[in-house]
Amino acid sequence: MPAPCTRRPLPLRPPLIPALLLLLSGCAAEEPAAVKPGIALDLDGDGFAGDDDCDDNDGAIHPGAIEVCDGADNDCDAAVDEGGGQGVLYYADADGDGYGSPAAMQRACTLPDGYATTATDCDDADSAIHPGAQEVCAAEGAGAADEDCDGLADDADPAATGLRDWYADQDGDGAGDSARARAACAAPPGFVAAGGDCDDADPAAAPGGAEVCDGRDNDCDGLSDDADPGVSGRQTFYADNDGDGFGTALATLTACDLPAGYSALDTDCDDLLGAVWPGASEICDGRDNDCDRLTDDQDGDVLGVQIRYADVDSDGYGDPATARSLCDATGTGDGSDCDDRDAAVNPGAAEACNGGVDDDCDGLVDDDDPGAPVQPWYVDSDADGWGDSDDTVIACEAPAGYVDNDLDPLEDAAFSAISATVDLQEVTDLAVSATAIYAVGFDAGGAPVVVGIDRTLGTVTELYADAPLLQPSGIALSADGATLYITDVASTADGGTGGLFALSTSGGAMRALGIGATAEMPGDVALDADGRTLWVSAIRASDGAPVIYAWDGALRAVFASGLEEPMALAASTDRVYAVDARASGAALLSLDPAAPGAAPEVLATGLRLAWPGGVALSADAGWIFVTTLRPASVRAVAADGSREESLDLRGLIGYPVGLSGSGDRLYVGDSNPGGGIGWWGY
Repeated sequence: MPAPCTRRPLPLRPPLIPALLLLLSGCAAEEPAAVKPGIALDLDGDGFAGDDDCDDNDGAIHPGAIEVCDGADNDCDAAVDEGGGQGVLYYADADGDGYGSPAAMQRACTLPDGYATTATDCDDADSAIHPGAQEVCAAEGAGAADEDCDGLADDADPAATGLRDWYADQDGDGAGDSARARAACAAPPGFVAAGGDCDDADPAAAPGGAEVCDGRDNDCDGLSDDADPGVSGRQTFYADNDGDGFGTALATLTACDLPAGYSALDTDCDDLLGAVWPGASEICDGRDNDCDRLTDDQDGDVLGVQIRYADVDSDGYGDPATARSLCDATGTGDGSDCDDRDAAVNPGAAEACNGGVDDDCDGLVDDDDPGAPVQPWYVDSDADGWGDSDDTVIACEAPAGYVDNDLDPLEDAAFSAISATVDLQEVTDLAVSATAIYAVGFDAGGAPVVVGIDRTLGTVTELYADAPLLQPSGIALSADGATLYITDVASTADGGTGGLFALSTSGGAMRALGIGATAEMPGDVALDADGRTLWVSAIRASDGAPVIYAWDGALRAVFASGLEEPMALAASTDRVYAVDARASGAALLSLDPAAPGAAPEVLATGLRLAWPGGVALSADAGWIFVTTLRPASVRAVAADGSREESLDLRGLIGYPVGLSGSGDRLYVGDSNPGGGIGWWGY
């Protein structure tokens, strides 16, 4: 059940809320208790009674209460609405423009004097500066101010007034380009107040500038240089009538630039001649070309002068001691004569072998002068009138023991022997190539043999031995160096007595060429210089008569007249040479293949031969070499039969046979048992 209500005396002015609560609680109001005399009452229940409460009927009024703006003395201090209480916050307005500054403020129930309701003034010391004021450009020299307090000043504020035009000054001459203007309160960097610059890339061009001679419109008046009456810096030019760059003071013109037909110099001494001016080359023409008042030879710098020399002997060459520089052509221009008294002595003369005269003036005489008509002289050791090219002197005159020809093929020939070997003891014939010597003969046992000897190493290779060879007598080498042709005077393997065989230079089988039935007892074989025809000598043909045959695949008789016992052969391109053991007392014969019936030409007689003999040609076919037996020698016979030479081989070769030449060497074989091969140079 509900608690019983406790009744208490009601104050005279009960607060509104407590009274309502009592009503809501359902309790009936109690009757006020009777006031006892001598006790102070707190009628408004605010904790203050009697005289302490200045309004005991209002619980919000008592000492220590908060003073509020309500026209009452809320804190009982005898002052009403003092200190603002819960009033409005106001801001000091020092400049009286209606806008305050947050730097000084106070709370009050009503607006105090010198205060404003807002704190938006950005400069409370200047009444012209406050929100809503007009932004204007600061005066020149004054600092920019934010008049409308929007954070922007001067032309940074779109609302600013008082802007002016400034002009870009690219060349820094104080005048700007009128076409490049910008509106601003103050001059932006690179801008100036004045426009009108006619060339803002040239600091020498600006309104008010000084017009000078430089090709520019310096004062921007539309005129430049001579076209502007105010131009300064003009100079005087001088008429240059001959166009040589130098003028005359007789006609002048003042201008900025050099006019056509004028010069900046007035030093021409003849303005009608273009070749005459200061600095021109003085030449021999009768004029003062360089304007130094000197003419031709008088001027030390003259060009075209000739160094002239006295020519006493009139040979066109002068005495160098008489040199003079002249414009005229007196004397001669060549001063190289070494003897101006002898017209035959001068640099253009030919040096002669004349006993010490320097004919061509080169400082050399006779043999010492490469231009002298010297000639080769050849040693003639055997005093036979024929010289040897192995010892030659170039000179004007022949030294003692020298002659003017080198036609001696055997002069001082040094003989070199190649030792005999067991493979080859008796040599009957030779054939020589550039690298090898091929020989036929007999070995130590008397057997017929064919060998090859290396010319560099000296090694001997047996290529063939024995049958069908019986008595090999001749050997020749084919033009290609691949085949050896061998004659045998006694073999019967070729269809008769004797034959012609072919053998490879590398050895192998011996091949009979089938001439034995026609040519009996063939003595020698030789290949002509063209390498096409083999010549074969037959001591006796099948009919018993001696013949020389040609073989080029078939055998045909060519020479028969005048032959008695043909043995050794050699052939050039147009002649066949044969050594005949009986004709004309053992003779060297020259036969012409173009006239086979003609009698042979006898080149040499009295040849004593060791069978089968030997004959060879010099490299130029100018000499025919023939072996002789008594004494053992090689005889050299000129191809025209004009002379003979003899090389003594006694003590060197026992029975010389089988000659063969290669280059400047001549090889000879020795048919004496135990013999070998030797050679000498010619």
